[in-house]
Amino acid sequence: MADPLTVIGGIAAVVQLAQAGRDFFKVLRQFARDAGGAAPAVKRFAGQVRAFSGAIEVAERTLACYCMENPESPLVAYIRRHKVLQDVDSEAKSVQAHLFILRDKVSNMHTMPLILASIQWMFKKAEILQLIPEMETVKTTLDLLITTSLLESMNRKLDSALDTNQELRKQM
Repeated sequence: MADPLTVIGGIAAVVQLAQAGRDFFKVLRQFARDAGGAAPAVKRFAGQVRAFSGAIEVAERTLACYCMENPESPLVAYIRRHKVLQDVDSEAKSVQAHLFILRDKVSNMHTMPLILASIQWMFKKAEILQLIPEMETVKTTLDLLITTSLLESMNRKLDSALDTNQELRKQM
């Protein structure tokens, strides 16, 4: 049997990453207020960061519930055996470290005069936007795990319904 707590413990960094994303969103939002011409691009990216944080937090909670409710699941056993969530955890830590670095850079830009901050955004924008594919990797992996768990759950329910149907036919 796959110990669900062991499986769930493998994604602790996802929760921390969601918080780091929310913190970075706040810094971006504040910078957008002061960024002049760069504000629309900053706001758009801030929205992506906020959506990412919410999505991975919901995904982590959904997956944790699934693992707790289905400790005998072949999927949970596979995830544990192949250390899938430890890999997600490692990637989440990498994205979180990148978020912290970028948060500090944007915070420093916030203290600059408006024109200088807008120019700095133009130079830093490419580096900051490189974070998007890294965030998407974590989000996509969690999404695939949840989708797979839903399919497994639906198949189990279908099998159970078919077994019940066969039992009823035998009784007739």
